[in-house]
Amino acid sequence: MVYTQEVPREGLKIKNLAIRRYNRYTKQALNEIMRNNKILKYFTLALLISCFSTATADQVVLKLEKSDNLSAWTPVPVTPGMLSVDGEIQMGELAQNEFFRLQVVTVPVVPEGMVLVEGGTLPVTSGLGAVAVDTFYIGRYETTWGEWQTVRTWATANGYDIGSRGAGCADNHPVHTVAWYDVVKWCNAKSQMEGLTPVFTYSGSTYKTGEPTHTSISQNLSANGYRLPQEAEWEFAARGGNQTNGYTYSGSNDLNAVGWYRDNSGGAACDLSSGRGTWPVAQKSANELGLYDMSGNVWEWCWDQISSYRHLRGGSWGSIAAGCAVSSRNSGNPDNRNNLYGFRLARSSGN
Repeated sequence: MVYTQEVPREGLKIKNLAIRRYNRYTKQALNEIMRNNKILKYFTLALLISCFSTATADQVVLKLEKSDNLSAWTPVPVTPGMLSVDGEIQMGELAQNEFFRLQVVTVPVVPEGMVLVEGGTLPVTSGLGAVAVDTFYIGRYETTWGEWQTVRTWATANGYDIGSRGAGCADNHPVHTVAWYDVVKWCNAKSQMEGLTPVFTYSGSTYKTGEPTHTSISQNLSANGYRLPQEAEWEFAARGGNQTNGYTYSGSNDLNAVGWYRDNSGGAACDLSSGRGTWPVAQKSANELGLYDMSGNVWEWCWDQISSYRHLRGGSWGSIAAGCAVSSRNSGNPDNRNNLYGFRLARSSGN
């Protein structure tokens, strides 16, 4: 969210561009800047942040620009040397005809290991159609065996029944042999372990045990916990989001550059089938958003259902090349624990 205020060098003419809140604190801030018809040589950064930041902001970035005509703006770098111990920005000498524009940008802190995917629209050529996708977070990597074990241990001690679920070749390989039910419960456990609100519920309570009819499990997208990506979110991210280059696979038209699949997964450290298997995450090139292994390595569970199945995307170490295309769609029984199946995390934006 951006708040902009243009302040003239002399006089009290203040052009209000996009102030979302106007209260006594905003007025106080402007009075501090404009005293006796002149801009002070400094203003209090802490005061400005308290005036313009929002309750949901995790981080506030201040941008300062100057102009002599209110049309063309030149950035004024805010360097550490300009900041006083009291949090004031020291402006120095001002020209007679200078205007200054303050832009206070609130930026959410991206959760560790995740990437912020700005909202956009899938291409009309997608099997899902030109679906609009809201801004969200998605895991930079497929969930690893090491991560799975850490959360699973906590979950087992806190009422979850996934103590024997999942497998992996090594801590830096993607977890595999996980059912959709297992993954949804693991997401809730990770959320609770980190003090976040779980996304998935069953009969009004946090989903922790059992395998009820999968359509009876609900998700709350306004919760700040971890979840599975929606299928449209997954595809939009795999295509590179708004930075897409239109590749066939996630990050390239050359699958060997970005993914592990049937033709190149031989010689794996763990032989899951005929010498093939998973490989460590992030060994291949990332896509336009910095996401790894969205083509190949393991199929990734999504939230969406089709009849009695749940969708999987991305292909795996055992797939032919066509199965690893960003347009390829698959589905499986939610209780199917297959060594081709894994997942990556998502979170709703602003959470």
